[in-house]
Amino acid sequence: MEYKIIEPDEDPKATMEWIKPKFVKYGHKFELNTADCEIYKRGKVWIVEHQGDILYYETHSEDYPFFESAFHYMNPAKWANWKTVSELATFRQAIREATVQGTDYCDTILEEPLTYKTYRKFMRFARAHDLRHHGSHTF
Repeated sequence: MEYKIIEPDEDPKATMEWIKPKFVKYGHKFELNTADCEIYKRGKVWIVEHQGDILYYETHSEDYPFFESAFHYMNPAKWANWKTVSELATFRQAIREATVQGTDYCDTILEEPLTYKTYRKFMRFARAHDLRHHGSHTF
């Protein structure tokens, strides 16, 4: 899935200064559908924005592109009831945990196009592994 890249060479400090006044801490807006948001990369930072409010941001890592993977599989521009900003962020965390812990869940479960049923299956496996590894849920 394609996404916009804005100001690709912008200094990360400048990007963060631009984000700070627009950032809204979670709350009810975190339950907005991703299809109703703009999701793009500004400089080296992934941004989820809705009507000028930044709901989520994360610095992009070439070595650990967990948000990019979540974005790719979820295809957030294609509307579905379960595709909220909260679920996208949680999915990113699950992909990170599954990858860092060396499971094969990303390779064996995730498919394109990602359905809600497959998403839930992946999340169950990832959360069960997370619970075993950490002793509690981290996402």
